[in-house]
Amino acid sequence: MRGPGGEVETVNYLTLTSMLLNELQKRTAENQQQAERIAVLEERLSGLESTLMAARKRPSGSEERPAFKEAQHGQMAAFQ
Repeated sequence: MRGPGGEVETVNYLTLTSMLLNELQKRTAENQQQAERIAVLEERLSGLESTLMAARKRPSGSEERPAFKEAQHGQMAAFQ
């Protein structure tokens, strides 16, 4: 609660507790969403690394397979 001059005089701990709990729940949900997004991105990165390693192992004169081009295009489109 604030006094006539605007300075804090008392704290309503019942309200404060509810507000802090609400913020904690929001942050927990946000952290969970971020963890899920990171897992998806790590999986996609692993797939891209595998595709790149496979491409590097092919002889330099070989043609790119259409499936490789499609996968590459699909993965890059997801980042746009």
